[in-house]
Formats: sequence, structure tokens, C-alpha cells
Amino acid sequence: MKAILPLIVLFGLCAFLASCFGPPPAELMITAKLHGKPQPVTCQLYNQAGIQISEMSTDFNGIGYFRAISPGTYSVKFCDSARNLYPAVIAVKLVTGSSLPVQVELSSPSGIAATPATGAAP
Repeated sequence: MKAILPLIVLFGLCAFLASCFGPPPAELMITAKLHGKPQPVTCQLYNQAGIQISEMSTDFNGIGYFRAISPGTYSVKFCDSARNLYPAVIAVKLVTGSSLPVQVELSSPSGIAATPATGAAP
């Protein structure tokens, strides 16, 4: 019985530590091009309920990252520096610990205003 007790305690400790950290997050790498050329754009990340949960801008090479995202299904919208939406929306499904590269080819902005940045006044 004394030999089993340390194993039970060790098993319980391992289970507790595993539950504290949860699944590893995912990462989404966006590469945006406009008419075949890299394009700096603002990318908005939405959850399945249509709620914007994050926003980032790509660099002048058209590359940007959403990091530490919980696994799930998301959509990404794109807008220019004047916050006009491009007519492109992509849907992505991220799994635990994944790093998903996505390339998007944009056409001219639609003229429709994008959602204000999270925490910004409309």
C-alpha cells in the first residue's frame, strides 16, 4: 500500500498540471497580395459567432500573424488604411498547436467601412 500511494499522488499531480495549461494555442500567418504584389493591410479575426476577437496589420511584405489563438473556426476580413473592406473573407479552422499559412489575393477595396478596431470608438 505504501508503494502505491506515491504513484497515486504523482498521477494526481500530473493530471492537475495538465489541466492548468490547457491545449497549446494555434497561429495563423496571413500573406496578402493586391494584384499579385505584397500589400500591407489590416486583418480582422472573427469567431464563429461573428464577434471580432483580434486585429493586426501585415507588414510591407504583406505578412502578418495572429498568435496564441484558441483552436476553432474563424473568419478573417481585410481592410485598407482608410478602413475600407476588401471583398475577400476567408474561413479557417485551427487545431491545437497548429501554424496555418494562408495566402489571400485581394482586389480593390469595396468602399464599405470596416468594423472599428477592438476597443475603438465607432
